[in-house]
Amino acid sequence: ARITVQPGVTVKAHNCRIRVGRIGYGDGDFSAVGNATHRITFTSIKDDTIGGDTNGDGGNTAPQKGNWGGIYFYDVNNAVLNELHYCTIKYADYGVEINGDVTSLEIKYNRIEENNRGIYFGNGVWGRTVPLRTEFPEYVVCVTRGEATRLSSGAPPS
Repeated sequence: ARITVQPGVTVKAHNCRIRVGRIGYGDGDFSAVGNATHRITFTSIKDDTIGGDTNGDGGNTAPQKGNWGGIYFYDVNNAVLNELHYCTIKYADYGVEINGDVTSLEIKYNRIEENNRGIYFGNGVWGRTVPLRTEFPEYVVCVTRGEATRLSSGAPPS
């Protein structure tokens, strides 16, 4: 079944990750497509700056890098396009982890910040050409350990 996260939605997590793929090898049908005025946010349940005090602790806890696992694409090689557009991914271990045989993934116009690692390419990805749909041709910003890295040229749309 396709998991679709609508524009403007905030997803909060703790001690887990969003995993797309691998069950039947190639499975994966994930779409998180926001827009310039209604971004999608993936963050820690301890992040009270968006969506309020979800964990109900009255602000006694603060979000930290690694509060949750991040978004993990593993052996996603089906014909369905998996998408992350106009998303903010914060306080994860890996903002986005791409592992194994991933051929149907499009990532653009995202902010990946305050994570232990921004975008991580794991086993099966290094040392070969990864035919991602767009190969990051759009504006992607990763902020890891206080340093911003632009993965491609171009400016985000207004």
